[in-house]
Amino acid sequence: MFHDLNSFVRIGQGKIVFEDEIDWAIKFLRKDDRIVWYLSVIQKFVYLFLTSNSVPKSKKIKDKLLRNLRGLNEDRILADFRNFSHDVWEHLFSVQEVYSHPSMLDYPFYDLVERKSVPRTAETILDDFKSLEMKIQNQNQNGCYCSDGEILFQFSNDWAWFAVKEGFSRQEAMAMNHCGNGSGKSGDILLSLREPVVGKQGTLYKPHLTFVINNGLIGEAKGFANQKPGGGFEKYIEALLKKDFVKGFMGGGYLPQNNFQFSDLSEQSCIRVLSEKPQFIFDPIGETKISIQKTRSDRRWKHFGRSECPEQALAAVGETGKVEGQWLAFQQPIHLDDGKRWRSLAWCSYRDGELGSIHQAVDSVNSDEVCLLLQNPMVRVLSESLFTRYSTWDKFLNPCRLEQFAIKKPSLFRNTLLSVLSEKLENKLGFLSVANDQLGLSMKPLKDGVELLSFSSLQSFARRTGVGSLINQVQNIGSFTCRPDGDIFRLGWLSMCWRNCKESPIFLKLQWGALAYLLTNLGFSGRVTPKELLSSIVIRFGPPELFPIR
Repeated sequence: MFHDLNSFVRIGQGKIVFEDEIDWAIKFLRKDDRIVWYLSVIQKFVYLFLTSNSVPKSKKIKDKLLRNLRGLNEDRILADFRNFSHDVWEHLFSVQEVYSHPSMLDYPFYDLVERKSVPRTAETILDDFKSLEMKIQNQNQNGCYCSDGEILFQFSNDWAWFAVKEGFSRQEAMAMNHCGNGSGKSGDILLSLREPVVGKQGTLYKPHLTFVINNGLIGEAKGFANQKPGGGFEKYIEALLKKDFVKGFMGGGYLPQNNFQFSDLSEQSCIRVLSEKPQFIFDPIGETKISIQKTRSDRRWKHFGRSECPEQALAAVGETGKVEGQWLAFQQPIHLDDGKRWRSLAWCSYRDGELGSIHQAVDSVNSDEVCLLLQNPMVRVLSESLFTRYSTWDKFLNPCRLEQFAIKKPSLFRNTLLSVLSEKLENKLGFLSVANDQLGLSMKPLKDGVELLSFSSLQSFARRTGVGSLINQVQNIGSFTCRPDGDIFRLGWLSMCWRNCKESPIFLKLQWGALAYLLTNLGFSGRVTPKELLSSIVIRFGPPELFPIR
């Protein structure tokens, strides 16, 4: 299937290793049709990536890429690749293994349409499996209790933490409506908080929390049906964290955003744990002395070369599976008798001046504190588009703040479409500033409009239009007794103007109200030269008439 390709292909900071994908498919998909379906998804995505990549290819490879992509929908290829993640399927596969239900075991990845096998979309497959998971678990009425594992320690009310050393518990899975860590890794130990229930059959134990620990670090930490544990379990969790064999939190696993985290504990509970265990690893980002921005309070923004718990940090900002970069974290001190420990209230990935999505661990982070970070010279660009419902930064930036940043630091809007900005930014100077930054132009504000482009002579103007007849018309003209009519494009809102300036006596003036219309109409993406801008205007609106025939 991957014949004529190398053993791997590099995608951004990561890479797809074909042998690893084959091994994974055999282990977690098992059935031939499912394995072929998944490897086809990988194959099509790689072909699509290579066709759009500038790396030189042989004619044989080019022909094969184009042949295999013929008739396929690009959006479908990208959606299948992105939706069918290892983590999500491994969870669903574990559920399938726990219940061994025919509806999952016999589920087809292809539909038969006019005697042809048509692959289902990844979205359809995953949605169907999640629906089957809920249906099967709701029908399960018999697995409310667990008898496996050994008691680690017990409380005065006879509640107890149990340890299942095998790392997987079918009983736990059925009682708690999750996979029971069926997709866990070597060295996992399943920890279960169980309540004693006395009945006719004696004392049975009902589980309420399922934690997974490996090498002393807690990964998954869930409640019933993979939900985040509620606050009523704090005393039991605190007691577990104080045990010597628990070194800290790592996070990760299925639905990592639902894991219990150290920050979910009350401040007093945090202090008690850290007072007893100074080396406890509790923060997803970690602790450092590198402070880049102080606030009026004792809280500050810090720069990190790595995170202590990368899976947990990445999951919080929706970047699971990506290569970990650097981080900026907003932290406040936890005051202990013998010093301070620092706790992250919010964080975002950081790479070469660009900030990724921001995650707010607590609700106390305010707009002023976030704006201080954005004003910092280390910060140049936001990776996400502002003014959208997907933006994680918008909630910290009211319209007034956004207008100010558009004027003073337009690069923050570099990934926001000009068409969106034209609707949202009321300040015309802000829009002009952002447009200059995105397009690499030097448009200047005037009292009654915008200086779009300037020229040293009519000959220079004609050459930049790229219109041969216009160049011929003015190439022999040395000086003018009359000047071209200002409305040379016959648009009413774009005119040629003259001024007393040796370097640039000629300029094109654009009415303020037409700036957004012009730029969004031309549809530029990325940097554009003045010549490209003028040529695009000519192509879109027609050539100018400098000296119309009367």
